[in-house]
Amino acid sequence: MSPRWAALFAASTTVARGPQILGWCMSGSGLAAETLATAGFDGVVVDCQHGAAGAGSSAALECLRRVALSGGTVPLARAPAGPAGGVDAAAAGALVDAGARGIIAPLISSAADAAALVAVRGHAVSTAVRNISR
Repeated sequence: MSPRWAALFAASTTVARGPQILGWCMSGSGLAAETLATAGFDGVVVDCQHGAAGAGSSAALECLRRVALSGGTVPLARAPAGPAGGVDAAAAGALVDAGARGIIAPLISSAADAAALVAVRGHAVSTAVRNISR
C-alpha cells in the first residue's frame, strides 16, 4: 500500500481503535513533522493557529505532505480562528486541500460556527457543501 493510501486508511480506522496519541508540530518544519510522524504517534497535528506554519503556506503544505508520506500516520491541522471568532473557513479549506485528514477548529461557540466548519469538508465526503461553477 502506498504511503498516501496508508494515511487515508489510517484516518478511517484509527478512531475505531480507541484513544489516540497525537504529536503536535508548531515549528513549521517539514523535517520536524516527519520526525513526529515516524515516532509512533497515531497522528500529527500541524498547528496553523499558534505555530510557525500559517494555513495555506508552503510550510504547512510541506508539513502535511511529509506526515502523509510517512505511512500510517494521520495528518491533522489546527486551523486559525476567523476574524470574528469561529473557524476561518478559507484557511480550513486550504488545509484540507493541502492534505489534512482532520481539522481542529478553535472558538466554535455556536451552531453557525459548527455549520461553517462542516461546510469545508473535503470532496471525499459525499455530503460536503460544494461550489459548482459552470
